[in-house]
Amino acid sequence: MGVSSVPARFLLVAALVLLCCAEITAAGVRGALIVTIAGNHKLSEYFEWSCKTIGASKDRFDMLVFHESNSKLMSLSCASNVKLINLGEHGLSKAIIAKVLDETTSNESVKGKMTMMLNDIITHGPRYLVEIKPMLGDLFRDHLTAYSHWSYTDPDIIWGNLSDWIEEKDLERFEIVTFAKNNDAGRLFLRGQVCAV
Repeated sequence: MGVSSVPARFLLVAALVLLCCAEITAAGVRGALIVTIAGNHKLSEYFEWSCKTIGASKDRFDMLVFHESNSKLMSLSCASNVKLINLGEHGLSKAIIAKVLDETTSNESVKGKMTMMLNDIITHGPRYLVEIKPMLGDLFRDHLTAYSHWSYTDPDIIWGNLSDWIEEKDLERFEIVTFAKNNDAGRLFLRGQVCAV
């Protein structure tokens, strides 16, 4: 099933975006699907389905799971294209604060307080991580060097073969490929885009 046979309820929107430029890697196109898991001891039972079923897409996509020393992840049996990346204790908060403040704030005390405040928010309401999804490509840029494209995703997705939806020629031709429901691609957000690194 190619892109031309996508069910009518989906609209494939492909666009070139100058702010998201990249060269296709010498090895060709390969996508990274970014998942963030906050905390070191929580993990939804359904995540194992996600990390197993992404194996159907191993020819073109990897799942990069950024976590904070999550002990439950170590006992999962995931597909070979799942990469577990341990950011350490409070790692998500530290990475976000470091990226947001960048070099504008050199005061380590301020950075530390902001990191702990953000960590409290993420610990008590991990759903707030959704607010930073569009910045994940920039936040984890160093981990995306082997990929031509990236996207964020949720840990509760049952995957199939993404090559049935996103063909290699689409990734070679476009920097962003977006699937949308009910013509919502014209709104001020993108749903589930795959963006060039």
